[in-house]
Amino acid sequence: MWGGGGFPSLSNAPAPALQEGYATAATNAEALRFPTVVAFDAGNLSAVAEALHAKWPDKPMFILGDNDRYQEITQGTNPGKSKAQEAARRVGGKAILPVFAPGEADYPASLAPVTPQSYRAHLHATRALETSTDSDRKAELEKALLSKEQQAALARIKRYTDFNDLATQSRLGREGVKRQVKITINKAIEEVYQQRQRRTRRAAHI
Repeated sequence: MWGGGGFPSLSNAPAPALQEGYATAATNAEALRFPTVVAFDAGNLSAVAEALHAKWPDKPMFILGDNDRYQEITQGTNPGKSKAQEAARRVGGKAILPVFAPGEADYPASLAPVTPQSYRAHLHATRALETSTDSDRKAELEKALLSKEQQAALARIKRYTDFNDLATQSRLGREGVKRQVKITINKAIEEVYQQRQRRTRRAAHI
């Protein structure tokens, strides 16, 4: 947990907010002004979310996930996104992913697309070129390499994954975190509060 005070302070938080990493938890706790919870790995999100939900079933649950666009492009999977969405589904919560400034986490439409297959071919060719001495073989391997522009685009996208990246790397900065995290969560908390008020009023008239 980030924010100090252990479980007593978390009990006073209006909503459990769960994320993968320690730095991300610190960034989100600063924006929310209440403690947040660290899972340390995307694979732990569902288990931790279920434990938190069991302890505070009446509180809205938020999974502040990573958006692994680099892995999605190069490997065909986005574990940060899929695990966050799965954890939210298991507890009836809401997954929130960072949205970066235009062009920061987007692959340029002007470049030839990179697929997991072309990326694997690029890695294979890169390794083979380190030891190859045959000029014809080297020329053939070089055809499989991604262009410098494609490699630069991937390197840039890799920098923009989580809410800490949004705070420290993006043009949107910490204000972007506040807008995306604080406003969304505060709105959901207010909706839960209003629902409880309506239920209380209905019960009073029974």
